[in-house]
Amino acid sequence: MPPIRALPALALGAALLASDPAPASAQAPVSAQAERPLGWSDVAEFTFVFTSGNATSSTLGLKNTLEHQWEGVLFHLSAGAVRAESGTTVRTATGTAGGFRVAKHTDTEKTAENYFVQSRLDRGVTESAYLFGGVGWDRNTFAGVRSRYDVVAGAGRTWSDSEDRRFKSDLGLTYTRQDDVIAGPGSGRSFGGLRATVDFFRSITATTDLSSLLVVDENLNETDDLRADWTNSVTVAMSENLALKASHQVLYDNLPALVDVPLGPGSVHVPLEKADHALTLALVVDF
Repeated sequence: MPPIRALPALALGAALLASDPAPASAQAPVSAQAERPLGWSDVAEFTFVFTSGNATSSTLGLKNTLEHQWEGVLFHLSAGAVRAESGTTVRTATGTAGGFRVAKHTDTEKTAENYFVQSRLDRGVTESAYLFGGVGWDRNTFAGVRSRYDVVAGAGRTWSDSEDRRFKSDLGLTYTRQDDVIAGPGSGRSFGGLRATVDFFRSITATTDLSSLLVVDENLNETDDLRADWTNSVTVAMSENLALKASHQVLYDNLPALVDVPLGPGSVHVPLEKADHALTLALVVDF
């Protein structure tokens, strides 16, 4: 994916531009840390889908984002979980063709599981530049990741920030510890990396918002190990505190984890797909 591999370089250029003072007329407005109301805020998202009958399935998704705004400082804590199960109904008949009884039972298996916790602290240093640091943990067993811990610190710039538009980018150094479900050549590894983030928000109408968040991680120990997380969302407000949110998330891993595949009396390890896609429709509650 050449466009994604070029993003860290673009973000690096943005960070370098942040250190070059622009004329007063060209500088972005006060950063998001100063624009947001002081104090605590919380946004919760709920997703649930259930089907039954000849086949059963259920999907539960939860996400919560807690923030606190001080003068020039923003604390951000988010956590989420997605779990999906599907069931197949198996029918068996006993007796004869002229008289029989049918019994059925449903075999249920887990088809998706993903958990994460992330925290971050941003501190403004000028009207448009800021420093940040954060820690995170995630688990995605169906993508082959049993657990992944990371620490990041860096700097960024807010290019545009107003009531109906926001655009910011940052670049940070990371330290990651990853353990895979199946131990491969890179399982249980720790490595340093480079993370580029691009955050965009735009109000389309008085009740509809568009947002896009792209995070690209490059493993500096093994440059082929490039990961990206890109989420695009449209949120439609139904009231002051309720909204509907449709999102499309793409998770890309250029060196995916391994999966065990049966081969004769034994098995072999083969890499998983490089990209995962998730489409969600959530109810958003703003506290």
